[in-house]
Amino acid sequence: MSVEDHLTGTEDIIEKISCSRGVKYYVTNKRIIRHMQTRTREEMDDLLCSHVTSISLVSVAKRGLIKIGFILMAIGLLARAVAFFMADDSWVINLQPNYNYVCYGAIGLAFLLVLLGFIIKTAFYQFIAAGITDEIASRWRIDGVKAIDAREFIKAVRESSF
Repeated sequence: MSVEDHLTGTEDIIEKISCSRGVKYYVTNKRIIRHMQTRTREEMDDLLCSHVTSISLVSVAKRGLIKIGFILMAIGLLARAVAFFMADDSWVINLQPNYNYVCYGAIGLAFLLVLLGFIIKTAFYQFIAAGITDEIASRWRIDGVKAIDAREFIKAVRESSF
């Protein structure tokens, strides 16, 4: 089914935007429609434009980079600690120069990943409506689009809210 099959007789699509993960948002003269079509299923949610209380631009740190950085840092520090406490063993002495470089390289890379995780942010537009739960609100995120396209879509939503 296409999104046109879900429209009422008095509705017209004013603007649309395609987001990441195959989600498309449509704004009509009455409501905002979130539509996703796959081979096996279709998802469709809608919000009345009059129920949208605000649209927020949200920036969050890249948690994945931060987690990987901390894990890599823990591995590097643990490996360095093992080498320090086993420094009198002959097999460790033979590995010592390269082993140190690998440990310190892992720690440096981990520090860089954590730093990038806090510097590089993921941004998305979030629709906020009366009576919407956090779980449902997370579905109403416009992400993975060009900023200019998102601004045009948001402008159309704001114009049809009045």
